[in-house]
Amino acid sequence: MTKAKSILKIVSLERHNIKVMDTRTGLVVGIFVVFVTSRIIKFFNALRTVNYIPGYRPPFAPLDFPGVVLPTKWWNTGIDVHFTRRHDMYKEREYLSIVPFISGVPDIWTNNLEVAKQIESGGPKGLFFKPITSSRALRYRLVWNKTKEIYKEMVSGQDWAAKSVVEVDPVQSITYKLALILVGTCGFGLPGSWSEPPRTQDSNSMTVQGALRLIADSVTFTLFAPKWLKALPLKWIQESHDAHVELSVFMKEQIELRKATISSVPSQAGHESDQSDAAVKNNLLNLLVQASEDEEGKYKLDDEELIGNVFLLLLAGHGRSIPETTANALAGTFGYLAANPKVQEEIYEHIINVVGRDRDIEFEDYGNLNKVMSAFVETVRLLPGGHILIREAAEDTVLEIPADPKVDPEGAKLGQKESIPISQGTQVVVDMIGIHRNPRYFEDPEEYKPSRWYDIPNDSELFTGFSVGPRACIGRKFATTEAICFLALLLRDWRISPLLRNGEAEDDWKSRCLVPKFSLTLCVANIGVRFTRRTD
Repeated sequence: MTKAKSILKIVSLERHNIKVMDTRTGLVVGIFVVFVTSRIIKFFNALRTVNYIPGYRPPFAPLDFPGVVLPTKWWNTGIDVHFTRRHDMYKEREYLSIVPFISGVPDIWTNNLEVAKQIESGGPKGLFFKPITSSRALRYRLVWNKTKEIYKEMVSGQDWAAKSVVEVDPVQSITYKLALILVGTCGFGLPGSWSEPPRTQDSNSMTVQGALRLIADSVTFTLFAPKWLKALPLKWIQESHDAHVELSVFMKEQIELRKATISSVPSQAGHESDQSDAAVKNNLLNLLVQASEDEEGKYKLDDEELIGNVFLLLLAGHGRSIPETTANALAGTFGYLAANPKVQEEIYEHIINVVGRDRDIEFEDYGNLNKVMSAFVETVRLLPGGHILIREAAEDTVLEIPADPKVDPEGAKLGQKESIPISQGTQVVVDMIGIHRNPRYFEDPEEYKPSRWYDIPNDSELFTGFSVGPRACIGRKFATTEAICFLALLLRDWRISPLLRNGEAEDDWKSRCLVPKFSLTLCVANIGVRFTRRTD
């Protein structure tokens, strides 16, 4: 009897376990069915949102996690999809939709400049450009003179003067340092020179430049990774954390210094004067601190909020992952000129014709060094730091998109515009890589040809590499002033050539170095170059 009871008990338990398993299995299946159903409904709603415009249907959106960190493959559209598929992405038409079926919001992408102008509510004004006020001219003269000073410090501090050949790998080690010093000194009044980069009062700490590089390199991870992933005991994660701490300490020191300076100016002067006012309001950091000090209550920024604002502004000028600007474009220009010696010699002759071989290069030469500007702008065309512009429709609207002149499947006349209804909340992505390589606007779009810009004024808004419309990059003149001065000084003294690895052909060097890397912004791969002193 006891045995029979035991057997019955076991059978009963097994039945109970089977029921529990069936319940759990049913629950899992039910959740899966609900999830799949919700994705299907969401997918078809998204298709309706983009008006069933043809395009890609990946599992994840390219600008959201996890799509943003996954590579572009046949099954996925990563953040670099518009570069990886640049030869066929707009083959049928100059716009398409990307609608993910698992996660992310749908987008409409375009490589049409006219659409970009509509979205940006303005746009390029042909050959007309904004006049420079006297105060801005003084500011940019400061940038020009500081760039000359840094170049001289670099040449003397690294013993370039005693060398006929200098090898730099990567050349970004020069351009990033230059960009940081200029933005820090001219924009924020921070201490620092080529030989003495800024750091905290602890002399053993990492430099501000080093901290910014680490922060910029890991910005995608910082923004998109979940908290548990950031807590992993990995070396590069810890280094990124330490960089944030060091930069925060440095900025707190600077903010306290500015607060003390601002509060002491009136007491020293006895009354407000133009001179004391200029002493306080001579850079962005002072302006931010003073604006905060002038506010009261909830509108007053605490130190952490001030530091956050400074982080954004500093990284916008320097960072490799937040709006990539002068540092990356200068590095790319060195690379393209090294790969195109005939173009380099043409620009060198232009520099000699404008400023000669020996005289100092002055700010007044800026407008005459148009071929130097063209070399820089052509790099920005091929490697735009802001490679996409994202805008969301505030209300239902209509975009007028010109018919593709190459392929017109509907049989419409060439040049006829299409009206595409855009629903409120729809994201439209302007593909700057696509615009800059669109044969509608650029002949031989894959080639590095600075000559395409020779007849355009230096400050023309036709330079769409700095975005378009009223939201175009406000630091454009700062960047071009720095770039033209540094390039003119360096190209007059040095010839640039590729720094090849053992057994490496020049084409292999191009394939290795002149390629983009993608994060929130586009940057160029590490570029090794050789500088040979000119004797001609």
